This record gives sequence, C-alpha cells and structure tokens, in this order.
Amino acid sequence: MQEIYNARAASAQSASYCHAGRFRLITGQQEMERMVVLKYLGHACVELSHAGKHIIIDPFLTGNPTAACTWDSVKADLILVTHGHSDHLGDAVQISKRNNCPIFTTYELSVQLQKQGANVIGGNHGGSRDFGFAWVKITWAAHSSSIGSNQLFGGNPCGFVIRMGDNYMYHAGDTAVFSDMGLIGESYPLDIAMLPVGGFYTMGVEDLSVALRLLKPRVLIPIHYNTFPAIQTDIRALNEAVEKSSESKCIILGPGETFEN
Repeated sequence: MQEIYNARAASAQSASYCHAGRFRLITGQQEMERMVVLKYLGHACVELSHAGKHIIIDPFLTGNPTAACTWDSVKADLILVTHGHSDHLGDAVQISKRNNCPIFTTYELSVQLQKQGANVIGGNHGGSRDFGFAWVKITWAAHSSSIGSNQLFGGNPCGFVIRMGDNYMYHAGDTAVFSDMGLIGESYPLDIAMLPVGGFYTMGVEDLSVALRLLKPRVLIPIHYNTFPAIQTDIRALNEAVEKSSESKCIILGPGETFEN
C-alpha cells in the first residue's frame, strides 16, 4: 500500500535500505555517511546538503511568493540550473558571485551567464561531472528555454541525476513526461525523484503515474505547483495518483521543510 508522508513526521533513519527488489543492511555509521538533507525552498528550488557541502537547484527566490529564504542567505558549493526561464534561473548569478561557486548547466545557457559574471561550467545532455562531493549528470527535459524579457536563446532545457552521499536523486526541472525517463529509471536506483506536478507549463497529476512507472523512485518529492494560479494543484488528487500508480513514498514538503534520506 502506498504511504503518504508529511515532512514533519518523515524519518529515513532506518537500519535497512531497499530498492527495486534489492536489500542490504546499513549500519548506523553507514547511514550517517550516506544521509542527505533535502530542503525545499519553494517552487522548484531545492537545497541538498551532505557532509558540509551544499547544492542548490533552480534558485528562484526573489519574486517567488513561496520562497523560504532570500538569495543572500543561501550557502552553496554548487548551483544547478535546468533552464533559462526566470522562475528557475532566478538568483543563480548573484548566489554564484556571493559564494564563489560554479553554476553547472547546459552550454548555451552557461555562455549567457558567464557574460553576467558568473562562474560557470557548461555541459550538455548525457554528459556528467564529478565535483568530489557530488556527481552530476545532465539529462533530457521536454520543455523550452529562454532568458529574460528579450527571450535570449538558452539552449535546450535539462534535468539532473545527482549522486551525493550514496544517494541517487533526480531533479526533472520543467518537463512533460517522456519515454526516456524509463532509461533514467533503469540506469540509476533512484532514491528520490523531484518532479513537477503543477500542469499547464509542465506535466501534471494526470501524467504522474506514467512518470513514476518509468522512473521507479523510492521517494517522490512534488515540485513546481501552487506558486501561481496557473499551476494550482489538488494535493488530494496527487496523493491518490501516487497511491494507485507506484510503490513510491510521496513526501509533501512545505517551503522551508526538510527531508532526511
């Protein structure tokens, strides 16, 4: 039976770990070494922390009515940006400058951000980079990408598979459901999938069951919903869709709430 969790009651400090039929015992020390703290900062912005290192994804904070913090309070060792739309690129350049840390994104977008003075690393779909504290691979996303009111070309949008603290996590960015999600699910034993569910601009609740069947994550973190009127989402319908479609645990996080995995 599908389990629906509230972040305040969720705990991942168990003595065992199971994914896709595989089971292994984890000692207390091993659990601490692999644990990642995921903090939801609102909209599609997520912070991942492990062993004193911090990754922030799609840092749309200024102008975000659901933002849990301001950009100048963010500590970051790495910034990941899925595409150039303002509700994802957000404050990435300012955070990069303030923390003297790189932005990892697609090549065309990185060129535009470098012009603004950011420290950038431009990759492309299928490519990966080992940052020491985390390994990140750029994946496909079915969306669009442009920068600012002048609609500067932002290349193709992307998602990210991230390995940090022995956890595999997938942040889909903005996307429709697409069949190659199945390759991601087959290639990586996903502990967490962060998927947009608001509809209109991205996949919605009606597509979630397909995405979960393809990705097979242990935990689903819904993102990109209820920020603006166009992406208002019925959380009860979301829960019902997850219950019917997969064995994944659905963790509903409010802005500022955390999940330890």
